[in-house]
Amino acid sequence: MMPPPDSSVSPSAGASLWTRRQWIGAAFAGLAAAGCSKLERFSFHRAVAVRGEIHVLIWADYLPQEVLDEFQARTGIRPVLHYFSSNDPLPDLLRARAEPYDLVMPSGFMAQYLRELGLIGAFDRKRLPNVANVDQRTFGSRFDPACDWFVPYIWGATGIGYNAYRIDGLPKSWSDLFILQTRVDGEVAGVSVLDDARYALGNVLIYHGLTPATATEADVERAGEVLYQLRDRIAFFESDRVAELLATGRVDLAMAWSGDVTRAMEGDPDGRFAPNLNIRISLPREGSILFKDGFCLPTAATNRAEAEEFVNYLLEPEVAAVVTNYSLFATTIPTARPMIDRRILNGPSYFLHPSGEKKNVTLEDARVSEEVYDRVWKQVKAGSSPVTPSITVPVAPTTLTPASS
Repeated sequence: MMPPPDSSVSPSAGASLWTRRQWIGAAFAGLAAAGCSKLERFSFHRAVAVRGEIHVLIWADYLPQEVLDEFQARTGIRPVLHYFSSNDPLPDLLRARAEPYDLVMPSGFMAQYLRELGLIGAFDRKRLPNVANVDQRTFGSRFDPACDWFVPYIWGATGIGYNAYRIDGLPKSWSDLFILQTRVDGEVAGVSVLDDARYALGNVLIYHGLTPATATEADVERAGEVLYQLRDRIAFFESDRVAELLATGRVDLAMAWSGDVTRAMEGDPDGRFAPNLNIRISLPREGSILFKDGFCLPTAATNRAEAEEFVNYLLEPEVAAVVTNYSLFATTIPTARPMIDRRILNGPSYFLHPSGEKKNVTLEDARVSEEVYDRVWKQVKAGSSPVTPSITVPVAPTTLTPASS
């Protein structure tokens, strides 16, 4: 997983990515034609007896319908997907649902919190032999290195997605997002920030030389003040539609997940927005937060064995490759790489900070509780504006005090 030599990327005009639908079709056709038993499982299945449903709480746009259909054809189990757009409401969602979820896909830091709350349980590892396919050395969590409670599946980095046609030069620092910027035409640049407390506030902390692991409660509160000061020009707090906002020009700068920048460059397979080859990504010099999303088993799950069967299926390298070629987000399964579009492997989805491990920050082992982040984030959003007004006066961020060692 070596990073490319530069932390900004642009595709050549003649080398646009295939649409995700093209890749899925090609992947399934190739697997069906491969002729070996390991790949034939992706080809044609006779219908098997229906065994019921599993309810999966998951990020949108990760799993293609073809993968769900193939699993149902193979096993008789129908996955029913329920979507969320931020880690923040997951504890309440797991508590509130009358019919329990059988599987949930949080980020690693939230999985740690859900375990502390008693909302997830351990997997039966005998039902998950394909966990061996996961690069546990790289993606195993410190709170669960053996992947008994949290099985990492998708990963990436947070950075600044930007429109190179409108923004003059490479945004090298988080200050290019947090301090007022003007476009090349003199207009105020539109900005969006991830609607996820840990990532949004965490990147402000990194900007000021801190990390979530070193920051105090006071530091988090001051990070909230930085974003609160920007409330009049943050056009969107958005996690689901970042790719669309960038691709359609509704924002010029965005705190973004790497896979969404790839998606903005490629365009939407269902025609919601066209490719925009002016979109780039920068991993700011201060550092960026790495994320990993994976699967957990809710304590209240009523179809545990079926949910574990689904996870084990998704961990097959052939399936993981189809998922990445569809979602454009990087997989934790190294043996899937030969089946992934090379332009995805060499593009933003697989970027790591070029300055090395110290600049690739994780959200695990934070000193400050989830409750504090939640409280500060609600205060930030309570003062926000839904649209970007005309602003001509620069807004400088509040100074944070690094935590004492």
